[in-house]
Amino acid sequence: MISIQCKDVRKCFINGKNKTEALRSVNLEILDKKLTLLVGPSGSGKTTLLSIIETILTPDEGDLFLLGQHVNKMNELEKAYFRNKNIGVVFQALHLIPTLTVLENVILPLIIKGEEENNAKKKGASLLEQLYIKEKMNLPHTQLSIGEQQRAAIARALINDPKIILCDEPTSALDQENGHAIMAILRDLASSDNRTVFVITHDHRIFPFADHIININDGIVEKKNE
Repeated sequence: MISIQCKDVRKCFINGKNKTEALRSVNLEILDKKLTLLVGPSGSGKTTLLSIIETILTPDEGDLFLLGQHVNKMNELEKAYFRNKNIGVVFQALHLIPTLTVLENVILPLIIKGEEENNAKKKGASLLEQLYIKEKMNLPHTQLSIGEQQRAAIARALINDPKIILCDEPTSALDQENGHAIMAILRDLASSDNRTVFVITHDHRIFPFADHIININDGIVEKKNE
């Protein structure tokens, strides 16, 4: 099933008299149960496209469909509800809060949503166990290795049981061993849990983990490698 679809998506940014075409008539289809990589150099439009799929940015032209729903027809409140329910994001900078424990970081989206704390903690502990860092759940994330922090960030992205997982350069700060471990987790999430995992990257080391690789350059999706 197609879970992410862009039809003739365009996005421009204007700074004074300067106009930058970040995305130029992007057409793509991303399937569920697959791990898809979006690959391109800095400034190619990767982050802009990810932000549009995350529903944070609105395209200037074109249409976005997520899980069969036409996002263009949603208002901002509807987008926020859809995003919270269906999309999990693993940020490049992680954005873990240093004053919270690992478990508290993971369950924060549930607490914000109003879920009872004990239930949230049970869900969070279960996810951390699946990601092999449950024994670190009561520590501040600053006492974890970079690879363990990335696992905590993945757990936080999964806590609402999203159908779509978006990852921004998840292996850029990791050595090969930890990078491969993270990608193995993401690949299993796609294939075993019937999720869509969409990763933007320039890390050639992780290409073998992908079901599909999409190249983007100068705002244009060039080709799709199977």
